[in-house]
Amino acid sequence: MNDPHDNPSPEDPSTNKTPSDEPSAYNGPQIPRHPVPPGYGPLPGQQPPPAYNPPPAYNPPPAWTKGARAAYHAGPYDPLVSGDYSGWWQRGIALVRTLWKPMALVQLTLNGPLLVLGGLAAVPVTFNGLSDDGWIDDPAVVLPVAIPIVLIAVLASLVVQLATVEIALQHVTGRPVSVGAALLTGLRRLLAFIGWGIPAGLLIALGAIACLLPGLYVAAAMITLPVLVLVERGGIIGRAFNLFHADFGASAGRVATIFAVQFALGGAEGVVGIVAGLDPTGVTSIAVSVLFAIASGVFLAPFLLTTYADQRARLEPFTTAQLVS
Repeated sequence: MNDPHDNPSPEDPSTNKTPSDEPSAYNGPQIPRHPVPPGYGPLPGQQPPPAYNPPPAYNPPPAWTKGARAAYHAGPYDPLVSGDYSGWWQRGIALVRTLWKPMALVQLTLNGPLLVLGGLAAVPVTFNGLSDDGWIDDPAVVLPVAIPIVLIAVLASLVVQLATVEIALQHVTGRPVSVGAALLTGLRRLLAFIGWGIPAGLLIALGAIACLLPGLYVAAAMITLPVLVLVERGGIIGRAFNLFHADFGASAGRVATIFAVQFALGGAEGVVGIVAGLDPTGVTSIAVSVLFAIASGVFLAPFLLTTYADQRARLEPFTTAQLVS
């Protein structure tokens, strides 16, 4: 049976012809309604299907822009990422209040032995035929003993710095907080920390030699180096600069605050140290230095982590959940 619409009559109003029904105005589909089986060409009157074009690459949602407020994409309840300076400060203080005990224990693994060694050094001894402290004036005697001790102390301080940050990472990623596990992680990442720390230190030194301001700039950009060594792999120096410049104003404000607090702690240590210096044995001065070193390490680690998170969230879409491995 023929459908009257197949051959419409110009006089038949039932066909409801419109100008768009004219063949000259009709634009049929450019591809078949159903896939054409392999080996078959297009049907008569049909054009061949266009070449396949892959979908465009993924781009961040329209609400996210580089340097935008982190709250737009991380959410207001993210434990690390904040949308403004106030949120950054509150998150850092909250981590310090929650984790100060395990972080202090990590710091004690280094500073405790240093306190004991300092106390022993303050006691007059007889060494290699030199009584009291006369042997200290002989470099041939002092250097073979002092160099290994200093080297061990520097390596231990690097491990402790990494381990203190790892304590905060354990907490925010939902892992059990363990001092032993944090120290093991710091020990595993020690070589990487040294490898990236040497060029970073050279850059800071070169900047300081050229002028004080470039040295401070490089030091500010490298401040999150311990966090980068723990959570990222490869290209650490360039990555640190990229993170710092994602939102220069936000980064500068946070880093300046960290520098100011560390400077204030150093000033307070100097004032207390004057009083502690009245102790002729020097043990009180050493104890004061150790206590302030612990306080400085406990404060620094959480704020380094929140600074890294804020910088990264302004460079690319990021939430704390991405740190879970």
